[in-house]
Amino acid sequence: MPRSPWRLLRPPAPPVPSPPDGERGPILDLGLATDIGGRAENQDRARIGERWAVVSDGVGGHAGGARAATLAVAAASDVLDSEEGAAPRPVHEAVRAAHAAVRAGQVDDPTVHDMAATVTIARVVALSVGGSRWAVGHVGDSPAWRVTPDGGTQLTIDHTLTGELLAAGAIDAEAAAHHPGRSYVTRVAGAAPGADPDVVGVDVAPGHALVIATDGVSDVLDPDAVAAAVWGPTDATAAADALVSAAGAAGSTDNITAVVIRHLSPSVDEVSPNPSPGRALRRRRPARR
Repeated sequence: MPRSPWRLLRPPAPPVPSPPDGERGPILDLGLATDIGGRAENQDRARIGERWAVVSDGVGGHAGGARAATLAVAAASDVLDSEEGAAPRPVHEAVRAAHAAVRAGQVDDPTVHDMAATVTIARVVALSVGGSRWAVGHVGDSPAWRVTPDGGTQLTIDHTLTGELLAAGAIDAEAAAHHPGRSYVTRVAGAAPGADPDVVGVDVAPGHALVIATDGVSDVLDPDAVAAAVWGPTDATAAADALVSAAGAAGSTDNITAVVIRHLSPSVDEVSPNPSPGRALRRRRPARR
């Protein structure tokens, strides 16, 4: 599968705070991967912070999809990096900032007046040795799942014609898999009049994970296949790579992007063969491709 230059979207890891002497705090491991897939251009964008992640997919068939996703991720990241309020308010604000940035880009360049992008965000609400709670907000059809030893559970409802019919009980999951409305998004950043996100609270236990991806993954893998792909690798970056590869192997013809967020065991020794005592959070530095 051809590799995209956007595979190195991960920024360098920031300094990690240390807990008080003699204490070991919870560990969050975040990683991402992306691939151009079967498209001529990668219009997916993603970014991870210490305790947040954002994924965006430029709406297909519209000029400026890559630019819309870039603007959306940059604006959302600014809010997530700086907002001090309690979630889920920052998640709402981050999605709305993404929407405003895309709308401003439309005004600045009339040739991309209809550009738009999906936005899905996960942000820590509470963090402890026993687990973490996250606010997950989205507009569009870039889904989020919780992964446990029992499999995967989708946390978001796709903002597509098909997704809304499925949520309303008008069609079942089998019909939804082949419904022509899957490609018609009903809520995205950049579309008038605004982007009001759905936000849900999600608890993640030690050893479990959150996954966010674009529809290059969800179009070809069901929740349990997503779980199977990310469960084996030893770290979040490897798990994201494995999920992207699994989607490609399953025949995805779209751009493919995945973020994996793991709440690891509170024992550092159990999760690293060469532990670094005193690290409360770890975001693994990606290897260059």
